[in-house]
Amino acid sequence: MRVTRSGSDSPRPKADLLVLIAVSLLAAWFYPLFSLNHDASWYLIATDRFLDGADLYTEIFEINPPLAFYLTVPPVAAARTFGSDPTTAYFLYCVAIGLLSSLWTLHILGKADLPNRDRRALFYAIIVAQFVLPIAEFGQREHLMLLLAMPFFISQIFRSRLPRPGTSEQIALGITASLGLLLKPYFLLIPAAIGLMRLWQERDLKIFVDPAYLALAGATILYLTFIVVAQTAYLALVIPMAIHVYDAYGMDAAGVVSRPELLGLALMAIVIWRSGLVSGKGLQVLVAASIGAAMAYLFQFKGWNYHILPLSAFLLVGAAWVAVSRLETIRRDALVAVSIALLVITTLGVQLVRGPYESPTKTSFEQSVGSEDQSILILSTNVWASFPFVNEVSGKWASRYPAQWLIPGAYNRLAQGDCGSEGVACSELEGVLDFARNSIIEDIEQFQPDLIFVDEREEKSYFRSLDFDYFEFLAADARFEEIRPCYERVGEAIEYGVYSNSCRRPASDRVADSSASE
Repeated sequence: MRVTRSGSDSPRPKADLLVLIAVSLLAAWFYPLFSLNHDASWYLIATDRFLDGADLYTEIFEINPPLAFYLTVPPVAAARTFGSDPTTAYFLYCVAIGLLSSLWTLHILGKADLPNRDRRALFYAIIVAQFVLPIAEFGQREHLMLLLAMPFFISQIFRSRLPRPGTSEQIALGITASLGLLLKPYFLLIPAAIGLMRLWQERDLKIFVDPAYLALAGATILYLTFIVVAQTAYLALVIPMAIHVYDAYGMDAAGVVSRPELLGLALMAIVIWRSGLVSGKGLQVLVAASIGAAMAYLFQFKGWNYHILPLSAFLLVGAAWVAVSRLETIRRDALVAVSIALLVITTLGVQLVRGPYESPTKTSFEQSVGSEDQSILILSTNVWASFPFVNEVSGKWASRYPAQWLIPGAYNRLAQGDCGSEGVACSELEGVLDFARNSIIEDIEQFQPDLIFVDEREEKSYFRSLDFDYFEFLAADARFEEIRPCYERVGEAIEYGVYSNSCRRPASDRVADSSASE
């Protein structure tokens, strides 16, 4: 049965718009007061190099596909043009995308055949999911995906309650969503789950010619073609090594599956069942999206906080929708009330407790930095050890890597005699370590870092054994014998050794030589 709006149930788009603008302005002020997350901070530095002509996947060595670099170009280019801080530009860029995405979502919800209180609850929940839920991960790829794909998701969830959209709008929804969904292949599990639910609901193969899905499929094919043609090093060099070693990264299985958000799927099932909403088509699609997001989290199997954000967003929106549409049920059914409360706590509450992102190393490391523009190398497997610390002290990053992600997996398997299994020869793993060693030394020779911070913790992240030493690892290459005497240990910070370059001449001398040679 369709809902007819009248009287006080009519939409109030002006009020909703004012709320959205206020939240956007607040976010634009609030988030730049804190650190940008480590991954986005790395992409700012890497994209800056990319714009200077560095080659992706050779001079910039990153495991993720190239779309993240291209999506980071606008804020980096804007910062260059206006002489502004790249981090602030990136925060404002994300806020602007969130504002435009939410405006589009408001437009879609405004056409949906929903009671006004449901529509407003959904819209405000989406604003919270876009601007507040990612408080600790603002600008992460999962967050960007939600910003760019949310209008597509909402149009799919409420398809049965919407007038048939025009073909051009559906294509625009699919293309815009692809910019977020193609950041990681795992994200495509979400529209796949939605599509399967629609297929089950409609019993109609017309879903395969849905313009939004066709646009998404077309964008995916074009993107894959671009990678094959223009990013050959990614397929020929990065992927083969990553397959052998990247499984070392992440938490153990218990850490991955113990996230409270995963419990939210069961809580949502309880809420829908006890509220008599099992047959609601919109909620069925929302649950499918949640399952797709949970699968994306589990397929990555790292347990990192930002990987859970899409699932948290869908669960939060679903909890808000049911809470408003079934107020009477909540008043009389304690199980539903408690389940909804737990949904909010395990999604939004968990992130609010974490709070805004702060650099874990800046306070300790910056005491060793003498001035801006110092060249800095951090030998660590943790991206957070280097970023956003390097950005916040205006340092020059002296590596092609965000972290030494190639080493732990190969080192672990060789140390424990695990090579030869699963078709991986010991020589292949030794080749990965040789590549990592050679590239680190090449970077030191090229960038001549003023400071090297070396992870000297007894238990280094992602290493199974306790005997790994970075300098011993590099000493297997004869070139390091000439490099090592130049680096004098001058201190320690949170179990990282601090080494200063005593051989590098002052910057003024190097500039003078460069001018003379020209």
